[in-house]
Amino acid sequence: LVLEWKREGEKTSEGLRRTLQALAGTTGFQVWIVRGDTDDGLRIGKFYSVPPFGKAKLLGEGVDEFIAVYRLWYEYADGQF
Repeated sequence: LVLEWKREGEKTSEGLRRTLQALAGTTGFQVWIVRGDTDDGLRIGKFYSVPPFGKAKLLGEGVDEFIAVYRLWYEYADGQF
């Protein structure tokens, strides 16, 4: 799992977008973009899954949803799912 953290309103360059999509298309990789920061505790807005092609898909919003989705991902990656 690759997490790309971006602050609210921070742009993703075309080069980074292409790199993240290439990683997402690699066997065994999953890429998420997380909008938020850890400057003063954990703050997460929306977070997205990056596909190999097309636009990112919204996975959820907020810390609680992030933790829930991350746990599901971990169970899947660990073979429990």
